[in-house]
Amino acid sequence: MSRGLSRARHPVRAARWFAALVAASLLWAPLGAMAASEPAGADVPDEDASTGARRGAASVPEVRLSGLATRDIPGGIVLSMTLSEAAPFTFFTLDEPRRLVIDYVSSTGEGPARTPALETPLGTPRFGLFRPDRARVVVPLDRPMRVSRAAQVDGGAGVEFTLLQVSAEDFAARAGWPAGARWEAGGAPVPPAQPGDPRLVVAIDPGHGGIDPGATAGDVMEKHVVLAFAQRLARHLEASGEARAVLTRDRDIFLPLGERVRIAQRAGAHVFISLHADTVTEGEASGVSVYTLAPEATDAAAAQLAERENRADVLAGAEAGAVGDDVARVLIELAHRGSMAEADRLAEVTLTALNDEVELLRSRPHRRAEFRVLKAPGTPSILIELGFLTSLVDRERINTPAWQEMAAGGVARGVLDWAAETAPAWRAPRTAARP
Repeated sequence: MSRGLSRARHPVRAARWFAALVAASLLWAPLGAMAASEPAGADVPDEDASTGARRGAASVPEVRLSGLATRDIPGGIVLSMTLSEAAPFTFFTLDEPRRLVIDYVSSTGEGPARTPALETPLGTPRFGLFRPDRARVVVPLDRPMRVSRAAQVDGGAGVEFTLLQVSAEDFAARAGWPAGARWEAGGAPVPPAQPGDPRLVVAIDPGHGGIDPGATAGDVMEKHVVLAFAQRLARHLEASGEARAVLTRDRDIFLPLGERVRIAQRAGAHVFISLHADTVTEGEASGVSVYTLAPEATDAAAAQLAERENRADVLAGAEAGAVGDDVARVLIELAHRGSMAEADRLAEVTLTALNDEVELLRSRPHRRAEFRVLKAPGTPSILIELGFLTSLVDRERINTPAWQEMAAGGVARGVLDWAAETAPAWRAPRTAARP
C-alpha cells in the first residue's frame, strides 16, 4: 500500500532553542566532496554512506522535491523520494526522536504545496532549505529501522530507501551524525560591529525558516510571515537614523538557534528581537504578546510555548553539544542578572507603543518563560508573538502589508523609546564577540 507524505504542518512546533553559552557543533556529511561509493541498487551497510554524482563547480541547481511515498514489505518499508532531477544526496539516522535525514544538493527547499498526510509507520515529514546549497528531508520513524539499501531509479531523479526493522540497541548504535563534517553558517551577511557608530544595533531574528516552517494554518506559514515582518521592522529602524538593523536570516533558510545568537553577538547587537507567530490547541486567543526570559514561566501556556520553541532544532535534524546543566545555570545567571531586567523594561515600552497601533493579547500580553534563544549573554532580548495563526482574524491581518507596517512601526518606536531611556547603559563601550 502506497502512502503519500505531506508537507510538515508543525503539529508540535518543536525546536531546540539554545543559548550561546551552549556549544553548537553540528555534524553532517559534506556533499561537495562525495562521490558514489556503491552502484545504484547496492546494499548500504551504514546510514552515512552516500550516492549520486560528484557535485561540480557549476552553480547549484534548483532541485525540487516532487513527492514521497511508502510501501510495505516484509520486515519493513520502502520509502520512495522523487526529485525534479538527479542530485547528489546523503542520508543518516538520528535518535531521540528517531528519524531519517536525507540531504541533497539544491539551492531551493521547495516541494509539493499539498500532499495527503502520511499514515504510520512514518509520520509527517519536514522538508526545506537547510543551507544555501543543501535541501533536507526529515522523516520521523515510529520504530527503530535501518537503511539496508538505497537505489537510484528513473535516471537518478528517484531514490528508493529500503528500511528494515532492527532492535532499539542496533538503531542507537548506528544513529548519529556522519563523522568528520560540520554544519556551515548560511544566514544573512553580518556586517562587522562599528566601534565609532553611535547608533543602537538591533538584531532581528525571524524565527524558523527552511526545513522548519514554524506554525502553519492553511497556506500561511509562520516562517514566511515573520521574515516579511522582520524586513519591514528593519526598514523602520534604519529610516530613523538612530538604529542599525541586523537580520539573522534574510531568506527562507534554516538556522540553528545557537547560530542566531552568535550572529547577534558578532554584530555587537545591543538588543535581540526574536519574531514568531503563536498557536493554541484549545480555546481561542488573538493579539500580540511579548515574552522575556525567566527561570519559571508566567503560566502553563507560556511554559508550553517555550518547550515547543526549545525543541525546533531537533525535529529539523540539527543537534548541538551542551554543557552540564549546573554549569550552564550558573553562567546564565551571571550573564543575565542585569540584562533580564533591561529586557523586561524593553518589553513593557514596546507593548505600550504597540498598543497604539494593533490589538494586544487581552490576558497578560507581557509573559515570561525560559526561551533558550533569549539567552544571549548581556543582551536585552525579547520574543514577540505577532498573533495566533489558529485565529482566523489574526491569521488574515498579520499576513497583510498594512497591518505589518503598523505593527513594525510600533515595535520600532518602542525600541527607540527604550534606547533613549536607557542610553547611558547601552552606549557603554563594548566589544563584539568573535566569530
